[in-house]
Amino acid sequence: MPAVDHFSGLSDLSDDLARDFSLAEAAVREAGTLARAHFHAMPEAWTKNDNSPVSEADQAVDRLLQQRLCDPRPDYGWLSEETADSPERLDKKRVWIVDPIDGTRAYLKGLNEWVVSAALVENGTPVLGLIYNPMHEQMFTAVAGGRSLLNGEAMSVSGRSQMAGCRMLANADHMRGKRWQASWPEMDLHRYNALAYRIVMVAAGRHDATLAFSRFHEWDVAAADLILARAGGTMTNFDGDSFRYNQPVPKLPNGIAANPALQSAFRGFIANSLKSDT
Repeated sequence: MPAVDHFSGLSDLSDDLARDFSLAEAAVREAGTLARAHFHAMPEAWTKNDNSPVSEADQAVDRLLQQRLCDPRPDYGWLSEETADSPERLDKKRVWIVDPIDGTRAYLKGLNEWVVSAALVENGTPVLGLIYNPMHEQMFTAVAGGRSLLNGEAMSVSGRSQMAGCRMLANADHMRGKRWQASWPEMDLHRYNALAYRIVMVAAGRHDATLAFSRFHEWDVAAADLILARAGGTMTNFDGDSFRYNQPVPKLPNGIAANPALQSAFRGFIANSLKSDT
């Protein structure tokens, strides 16, 4: 998919971004090919200190992406799930934010709903976003000021405004229990482990919304946030605050992703129904 699909019609000031996009697209595709090879070879896996899984594939893809993205751009910062964090990134204007394999649990179970995610963030705001599912050959991309694309074709969020009956990507267990003062409306519920993949499926209009009820990291959503926004959607926390990236502690509390009307409906429901002591 040539970069001109994104950059035609934008100003000459996008020349640097166009070069970065081409660099990132090639790196993400190569990373997806590597991850797919490990996927079929059943990689060794273990548990990290936070009880999340990691595999030799995650680490191999991380090394490849860091080499492909950082070696040509030594003045850019780096934040990745599989690299020890360094405060040096906080002084950088531009920072790569990467999740080598988002959805490692699905990956290790032999499921196809995992992705390679890479964003370029400038002064806290994503300016490039690429999410690649090599098992389905889906490349989701966006640049600041341009349209979001899926395999080169423009995409947009759905127009649904009602919670009831919407196609929701979320963990149904989080919608049950004593934490809620009201019952959730009936929805068409599905679940993927990879938060980034859930968000871009909303951006593509294949689902109407996704919710993240617990904390996640910047690398989970930096690329998907931009892709959703350029497809006409919006992502905030439950209080309606948008996200800033390359923060000293790269953790985010919770999230809602949908078109603006539906997103507002979910925020209103959560504000009125979530017990204050949870």
